Amino acid sequence: NNINQVKYEELLETIKNMDIIFNTVPSIILNEKEIENIKQTAIYIELASKPGGIDLEIAQKLEKNTFFWRCTFNWNKFYKMC
Repeated sequence: NNINQVKYEELLETIKNMDIIFNTVPSIILNEKEIENIKQTAIYIELASKPGGIDLEIAQKLEKNTFFWRCTFNWNKFYKMC
């Protein structure tokens, strides 16, 4: 039940224990080695702008059933509502 920030150097080892992954880095940081270590039951939530932090082609190739979700919040519409 912990929320932890992970340093990139620790990612490969720690990602295998994560149930929910939030990414805010707008650059691919999860490549084949990292994706192989993601649990099949993990949830990946993308908060960064494109291209996001995960290589989706590799995730599909590795047949990961992990749930991927990309946040697409439009700040221009939000400011117009205020």
